[in-house]
Amino acid sequence: MKNIRFSEPYIPTKAAELLGACLQSGLLSGDGPFCTTSEHQIKQMVGAEHVLLTTSCTHALELACAMVDGSLGDEILVPSFTFTSSATAIIQAGFVPVFVDVDPSTMNIDPADVMKAITTRTRAIMVVHYAGVACDMAALRAICDEHGLLLIEDAAHAFGGRWNDVALGTLGNMAAYSFHATKNITCGEGGAFLTSSAAIAERAEIFREKGTNRKQFFRGQVDKYRWVSKGSSYVLAEPLAAMLSGSLTEFEMVQSIRRTLIERYRQRLSDSHLLPHITLPSIPSYARPAWHLQHIFLASEKHRSSLIRFLGERGVGTAFHYVPLHTSPMGLKCGAPHRALPVTEDVADRLLRLPLHTNVTVEDVDRIADLITQWVREQ
Repeated sequence: MKNIRFSEPYIPTKAAELLGACLQSGLLSGDGPFCTTSEHQIKQMVGAEHVLLTTSCTHALELACAMVDGSLGDEILVPSFTFTSSATAIIQAGFVPVFVDVDPSTMNIDPADVMKAITTRTRAIMVVHYAGVACDMAALRAICDEHGLLLIEDAAHAFGGRWNDVALGTLGNMAAYSFHATKNITCGEGGAFLTSSAAIAERAEIFREKGTNRKQFFRGQVDKYRWVSKGSSYVLAEPLAAMLSGSLTEFEMVQSIRRTLIERYRQRLSDSHLLPHITLPSIPSYARPAWHLQHIFLASEKHRSSLIRFLGERGVGTAFHYVPLHTSPMGLKCGAPHRALPVTEDVADRLLRLPLHTNVTVEDVDRIADLITQWVREQ
């Protein structure tokens, strides 16, 4: 019986052809025709006003945080249950990450705990749409409006997901997508920065181009380009943009496969006889998922370790996810003073991710579900 790998990247059918065309053109640096095409595709697909491709979602988040006005030591709220990039982007911009708890059913940032964490130094809230399921954006937007805060979406999991039929990544003041090899749509490494603000887009364009107005020069808006701002080098190379363009073209097909698999997982793993050993995350009524990952909650960390071992011995790859940032060495060193985050500390130890990619079949899901059922019966 075949092994089922936890993750495999999706390679678009025309990847070799597109990469060949890019190499033949001799245009390898960024912001060429493939970058322009991919940015236009993203705009059309999600309804974004301004899109800038970046070398990673990490760099897109750094770019977003660099656009936040504030003083050294001001604060940005962020869930502790997220990848390090969310917090390192805050630190890179000179701000302090204030870690916030999550909702136990979705693992998304908890608006009630956000309210408790706001201080006079808070400048923005960074939300993470975990697993591609929308956060409670109505509550979070209301909090930002009440306190005059910017809203940043870490939409690394969320390309294609929606909140009340509005694309995730277009609901905040700024957002970041990931096109890493582990994501639904990939070019190996890569990301995108989004904003609805023309003023922020202009500043971000300059920051992304090493602090120069180079793009304005090529558009004929200035007679020569100069160093005009702080900045870094976040421009995606053309070969990666070529692969990304091919992936975006096949997006609906990829999403259809992943949706079918997740719906099958949820059907098979929702049986009451699996309780209390196995529970599923919830999908709020306002969320249309991006179908990024399928996770389950075990009764304890000990049960999770047991199931990982049981499935691994039978050729099924699984993985847990983030170690809470507020308990990590850098979180303790660079974050705001410790806050009790009981949900994060509990659920992070019990969450398990199951295989999900375009080479997984419905039959594979059934096999995994059967094995999990067998494991439950042996407990």
